[in-house]
Amino acid sequence: MYLRQCRATKSKKDHVSLLERLLPDGREDIPWSMTAMTLVLMRLCESSSELRIAEHLYERSSLTDLLGIPPDRVNDDRLYRALDNLLPHKAEMEKHLKRCIAQPTTAQAILLQRLQLHLPEHMKIHEM
Repeated sequence: MYLRQCRATKSKKDHVSLLERLLPDGREDIPWSMTAMTLVLMRLCESSSELRIAEHLYERSSLTDLLGIPPDRVNDDRLYRALDNLLPHKAEMEKHLKRCIAQPTTAQAILLQRLQLHLPEHMKIHEM
């Protein structure tokens, strides 16, 4: 159990450090890496548009407490710009995620296995 928790924590830290490296801090109050993490976590909670996240979902979520970003600082324009900032790094993010999938935690492996059952053949993740 402890080993799985350590691997999951390491994986989360890897994702955060990847975003911090790809989207370095500038003069903005909320770092781009945190805005990107907001998008990722909101998509995991409820897949929705950036507009709906900004206007309805974020303020009702616990992410305000977890990330420390006040609801009034999350708006659709900022979320769309975060996507624009991520786009040039798409290939590197995909490589990172493939490495994570290649060595999943037990819970991740079970989830991936269940997802594989419902995907069309051309979308399935094959051995690397």
